[in-house]
Amino acid sequence: MSGSDSTDDAMRRALLLEGGRELQGAFAARPRLREDARRALSDDRPELAILIVLASVGVGTGEPDAAAYDVLADAMAANRLAAAYPAHGGDTLDVAWSPEGMLLASAGADGEGVVWDFAGRAEVARLKGHKGRIRSIAFNPVEPLILTACDDGTVRLWNAADGRQTAQLGGYQTAALAARFSPRGQVFVVAADAGRAAIVSNSGVEISRLEGHDGLVLYDAVFSPDGRRVLTAGDDGAACVFDTASGERQVKLVLDGAARSVCFSGDGASFAVAGYDGRVRVASAADGRVQHDLPSPGGRAYFVAFTPDGDWLACAGADGALGCWRYDAELGATRHVTLSGPGSQITRLATTRVNGAATVLAARRDGVLSSYKLNDAEALEARRFQCGGPAWSVAAHPRGSHAAVADGDGQVRVWSLAEEAFDADETDIFAAAARWAQRAGLAFSDDELDRFELDERFRRPWISPPRGG
Repeated sequence: MSGSDSTDDAMRRALLLEGGRELQGAFAARPRLREDARRALSDDRPELAILIVLASVGVGTGEPDAAAYDVLADAMAANRLAAAYPAHGGDTLDVAWSPEGMLLASAGADGEGVVWDFAGRAEVARLKGHKGRIRSIAFNPVEPLILTACDDGTVRLWNAADGRQTAQLGGYQTAALAARFSPRGQVFVVAADAGRAAIVSNSGVEISRLEGHDGLVLYDAVFSPDGRRVLTAGDDGAACVFDTASGERQVKLVLDGAARSVCFSGDGASFAVAGYDGRVRVASAADGRVQHDLPSPGGRAYFVAFTPDGDWLACAGADGALGCWRYDAELGATRHVTLSGPGSQITRLATTRVNGAATVLAARRDGVLSSYKLNDAEALEARRFQCGGPAWSVAAHPRGSHAAVADGDGQVRVWSLAEEAFDADETDIFAAAARWAQRAGLAFSDDELDRFELDERFRRPWISPPRGG
């Protein structure tokens, strides 16, 4: 059995179990579990290593040895998985946090949306009614509403508390690719195939049609920070700025290839557009004048995003390379930092602040979530989190404490971005690991947890695990 086969088999057995009640039996006949756990740890899957070690000692039977303590101590120190939610029957395609960070919503290829209580790890509601893949999901910043856009050509609004549909907008020829609320939550913008975009009220009434694109696909649509403008990007190579109130086009910037992604600067005075011509342009939102013309880090420019403070501009290339420019509103891009070279395709970018530092999050097709922390001295700290399937989307918690990932294995995984390792100086390591697994929703009933906490064989301090044979 190869290393990757062993790890993948363990992943299926451990992380996809419902409630963990079958955890001991699933591993009872498996040999070389310590080796599987160490291999999982080397593959950047500490959460899997923890479950394998817990299963390998046998709840209520078996004896933990030095190897089990060593691997478990290393895995607990490296682990950052806060929760895993079994959300969808197919791929999870998008994920979003509520404004206060208490709720988490996911959109799936199975045509359903799911709302979760993050702290309680409980399902709040299921959003049922779509007849295709849900491409995007978003919370209203003010009202308890959720917005979904789907391949069935409809955009729907839902009550976040009970999952009841409150409004529906249809009539799109093919897919509704994205839908986002304005900063004040009074209206939302829809971007769809057939080059159509519109401003819509929360009752589902189209207020204005955004005319200005000549292509078949609108890839992106975002509001300015003050909500007065809307910025769109399409396969016709155009990035357009519209007045939100009237729908009138104010700016049209045309590239040599498709405009794939757009974003406003923090003050809304400028916008950035990622182009298939391999360039990133920063232009004036008032008149479209190009202020800075920057090279993509790798081939076509796929995604672009400013950090929350506006000091950095990140760009993902088609070849998986990721770069970041130190940005000044007057001086422009003053320095460039390569965050990663060519690799797995980046499927989504997000930015946040972690412990006061600007941080770039990149979800990748190979299932990796990459986190890059930047500081004034431009020193970088990179972290890697491994999902079970392709990482299709990532959303940062409003406080920057966690990152939620839409996982291609049908789950939503939430990773802690905090710097502090697990603090267990006075904690029994096996009981601490079992409590973590229960909180994360991965394993262990209350009765099984009690057996770990009460059994004297597992009561060894974290700070002094046995060594040697």
